[in-house]
Amino acid sequence: MVDSKLRIAVDEREKPSGVPDALSDMGVRIDFDLLEVGDYVLSSDIAVERKSVGDLLSSIFDGRLFKQCRDLSERFSKPLLVVEGNLLQLRDMTRNPRVVYGALASVTANTSARLFISHSPEETATFLYFLTRHVNSEPSHGPLLDKKRKATSTRGIQLNVVSSLPGVGYTLAERLLAEFKTPKKVFSSSASDMARVKGMGNARARKIQDVLRQPFSSQQEEDSQATLSEE
Repeated sequence: MVDSKLRIAVDEREKPSGVPDALSDMGVRIDFDLLEVGDYVLSSDIAVERKSVGDLLSSIFDGRLFKQCRDLSERFSKPLLVVEGNLLQLRDMTRNPRVVYGALASVTANTSARLFISHSPEETATFLYFLTRHVNSEPSHGPLLDKKRKATSTRGIQLNVVSSLPGVGYTLAERLLAEFKTPKKVFSSSASDMARVKGMGNARARKIQDVLRQPFSSQQEEDSQATLSEE
């Protein structure tokens, strides 16, 4: 029986993994979509990138892992990286398994993504099931994915601008604009003032301030920095 309180948006490319089927068997409503970021979206705060051991290894060498975790951290306040499988297999897959642990350490240190090790699709599904139960205590009937709306009015454009901040959806953007009146004042507010807005919190406010104040760097510079921290 499907529980209306338990919904997860799942990238369509995850269908063969077995995780969506296991979640459905547990009563979770699955909304398949082509997700721009992550493989599973549990709420406006939580999204998950799932990696098999083989995909983890290839994504380290082609640079996808760092970009995916960075994008996940920018869009969601509580991103998760789930590594699924037996890490001992790395001994047969690469001459230097330490590279993988170095990359995971780099992701953990340089993004806000939390790491969870799972041994099977069923274990991944069980973890996501209980995590979804914790974050969704009320039935949800609207779309899980807060997709960007096309806007022509000043109000709509202001909402789009503010909701582009990491971890900020349209509901929180409206609260921020109601508090600070203009997007300019939202962007120039202090972390302590921003944290007082309902639903914001200190961690999210600090993350936003870090993004706003940090100098822009090119994609090549970020990839180079991630590689150096891995070695």
